[in-house]
Amino acid sequence: NYFGVNASAAAGAVTKIWNFTVLAGQAM
Repeated sequence: NYFGVNASAAAGAVTKIWNFTVLAGQAM
């Protein structure tokens, strides 16, 4: 349903941002 799709997209975005943050932290 609509809410499920939005929740999945939001979870994917959060995961991407978290991965980017972890990689940036390791590079510092």
